Amino acid sequence: MKVLFICRSNAGRSKSAEAFFKQLTKKHEASSAGTEVALEHKEGTPPGDRIIKIMLDEFGVDISKEKRVQATPEMLKRADKIIVMLEEREREEHVPMFFNDFSEKIIYWPITDMRTEKDDAVVKEREALIKRKVEELVKQIS
Repeated sequence: MKVLFICRSNAGRSKSAEAFFKQLTKKHEASSAGTEVALEHKEGTPPGDRIIKIMLDEFGVDISKEKRVQATPEMLKRADKIIVMLEEREREEHVPMFFNDFSEKIIYWPITDMRTEKDDAVVKEREALIKRKVEELVKQIS
């Protein structure tokens, strides 16, 4: 099974989920992308230093070599399951119209964007939540 994890800028939520998924299973494939990477002119850049450090220090997962990728219709078409990690309030504004063509494959996880969060403890809690949700997903599909 091919799972595509998506968030807004492919710098935190989706990168973490992809890394956890790859750590938990070799039987299935995972990739990640963002809905607004191209708009932010960040395609090809690494995730933020803060999330890189938290993932390594707290979970032993190195995502420093990862690069941000813009979500495309082709990516969604290739995926068997699409996990979109956006808060309810983000969906209308930050989900491209072409996602509607793949609604039968999409599962929404209401995961908070931490780009303005100052407290690392809150970010660590969010990453732990993502890990738990990915563990549940791996159990479901294995």
